[in-house]
Amino acid sequence: MKRTVCVALLTWLVVVVASVFVFAAEEEIIPIIDRLPEEILIFGASGGAIVSLLLSILKYFRIVGKDGVVPTQLANFVLSVIVAAVAYVIAGQPVGQAVLTAFAAMVAASGLHETVGHAAAKVTGNG
Repeated sequence: MKRTVCVALLTWLVVVVASVFVFAAEEEIIPIIDRLPEEILIFGASGGAIVSLLLSILKYFRIVGKDGVVPTQLANFVLSVIVAAVAYVIAGQPVGQAVLTAFAAMVAASGLHETVGHAAAKVTGNG
């Protein structure tokens, strides 16, 4: 009971403090995703799909995962950094944008794996 009250009070406090900053802003509020360059979103989303596919292949051969040599999150990180390096070299992105691309690829790969990958495994009877 005490934990629930504390969480509710803390949530209310965060909302109040955040609303003060929102209402104090004089300029138009623009979502941060609208401020990102399109290359980050494109390479991040497509890189996430590629990373997710590669992770599934590596899991099939038991290189990645519970039974594999490399933990899944580490493989996701390494493959996403490779996507960032490719985006840096091929697309000519600055280093900061390439790092954001790697982060977007990691998030996209995790999301695709959890939604599409698990659903496909259940449909095929492998999950």
